[in-house]
Amino acid sequence: MANQKGYIPWNRDKDVGTKPPLSLDQVQTIRNLLKASDNLRELLMFELAIDTSFRGSDLVALQVSHIIKGGEIIDTIKLRPKKTKRKTKKKGTNEGVAVGVLKEETIEIFKKYLEQTGKSGDDYLFTPLRGKRSPHITAHAYRAIVKRWFTRAEINTQVYASHSLRRVNPSIMYANTGNLKGVQEILGHINIENTALYLGIGKEEAIDLARKYRA
Repeated sequence: MANQKGYIPWNRDKDVGTKPPLSLDQVQTIRNLLKASDNLRELLMFELAIDTSFRGSDLVALQVSHIIKGGEIIDTIKLRPKKTKRKTKKKGTNEGVAVGVLKEETIEIFKKYLEQTGKSGDDYLFTPLRGKRSPHITAHAYRAIVKRWFTRAEINTQVYASHSLRRVNPSIMYANTGNLKGVQEILGHINIENTALYLGIGKEEAIDLARKYRA
């Protein structure tokens, strides 16, 4: 498809290859910086990014109601990623549903954030600080925030990006269990081959694993 006149692709002159996951030390460095800055909004954003492994476009669209059900806070968030919605036509199934499991510390930060902001019900967690052009911050704004975190933590932004947050827990889970199917369920991937490639497993090994984990 030809570009519209004057249109500049978002990824022009950018390195958009596979981004490695952050190390546990890097995760802790960012966490400590955000705690020291006393910024509950960004601390919650960071912890949710790590815990859920959601894509940025799904993370920014999270609502209070994703975490509070029937008046109770739940530790498991389930949603069908926007990217997956475009790829599957099956409805009423769990195919492609991503699962995020929140640790207790994240839930405590969430509680404090609600007390601070007064958000409830279907309110978006992360609304723009200025202006009302969007009901929640954009994925682009989220990437800019993440880049700022990395810069403060002296993490190379040419090597790491927002997707590095998404890869942290899946990489740890696979390294410790070898359970590719479990990682697939967490990420909401439709095809297990995609999960294998996502984790950096070679194409031939990915095909072998796909054969092993047939439904």
